[in-house]
Amino acid sequence: MGQPRFAVVQECATPQFGAAIALYLNVFVLIAQLFQKVPALKALAPTGKEPPFLVAQLCVMAIFIVLTIVAARKFHLEPMRTA
Repeated sequence: MGQPRFAVVQECATPQFGAAIALYLNVFVLIAQLFQKVPALKALAPTGKEPPFLVAQLCVMAIFIVLTIVAARKFHLEPMRTA
């Protein structure tokens, strides 16, 4: 009678994108806390608006974008088997 209603969700990599975004946000918070707690990093960026903090965040963002694109390209959904 046609495809099941949830077949559209299974054909895209939406869960993988959501997981990548959630992990990126966790790493973002980790870096922010490192710059607040580690004395050497705090000396580099005491308020969190200095270039070292921004460079660290941009590097992490770039890495996550590249890894997410690579993961999306390698994602292949196998066809569902019906009994």
